[in-house]
Amino acid sequence: MITVKGKCNSEIVEEVFGALVTQGVRCMDNEGTCSYGNPDGQHCAIGMLLPDTNPAIMRFSGGALELLKIGGSALGENEMWLRDNRGLICTMQSMHDVPDLKSRLRYRNRLRDNYEIDSKSVDAWVKLGED
Repeated sequence: MITVKGKCNSEIVEEVFGALVTQGVRCMDNEGTCSYGNPDGQHCAIGMLLPDTNPAIMRFSGGALELLKIGGSALGENEMWLRDNRGLICTMQSMHDVPDLKSRLRYRNRLRDNYEIDSKSVDAWVKLGED
């Protein structure tokens, strides 16, 4: 799990997408649906920020905003950052979920324009998109 403590948003995004680039693929479940985590040890963008010791969270099938409705310690030590950055995590998650290059470029531009985040690892993730 990537921790956010002491990091600015651009550092967090760089680390998350760097991990996705290393992983090389979107995190999918056995049915071919995007998943927060899977048995192969892969994670989606937001799954990188969640405790993978909680199988229920890794298998959660809702979107990022539905995920935030879960209370308590289930979201782990990054819970407050996740709640405080709803728009950013939705953009990050959407960028993970789309396979095509054109959509990834759109979300990359949103990160840059709305959050002032310009990241080499985000650019690398975009390049892994399908034409």
